[in-house]
Amino acid sequence: MMMKKCVAVVVGLLLSGAALAEDLTSTQAYACNDGSEMAAAYISTDAGNAYAVLMIDGRLHIAEIAVSASGARYITAKDGGYSWHVKRGRGLLSKTQGGKDVQEGTLSCRAVSGEPPRECSFTVN
Repeated sequence: MMMKKCVAVVVGLLLSGAALAEDLTSTQAYACNDGSEMAAAYISTDAGNAYAVLMIDGRLHIAEIAVSASGARYITAKDGGYSWHVKRGRGLLSKTQGGKDVQEGTLSCRAVSGEPPRECSFTVN
């Protein structure tokens, strides 16, 4: 439920009334290799932009779609931000530095069915 509230706020800010949020968003719950749970909200705009909304360390992060050899990759910032790479129900969350993903501390997550976690937050080491 909390994730839906997070998504509603972000959709309003991003789209400025361009379309109905339910037509442009989806959410997915994930279980990660460190035992944490997380959720991602995916937003696509009529203008062709795509975003993933994540709650990391208790803060809301909006990640824009980025170049990826396969799957979908979203980044919050090229330096000092986060990279979220998803493909076939799996996701990798990494910190970024100098435009590249930092492998140390990367979380490996898998999609799970059901509601996204209520807290919609986790910690990346």
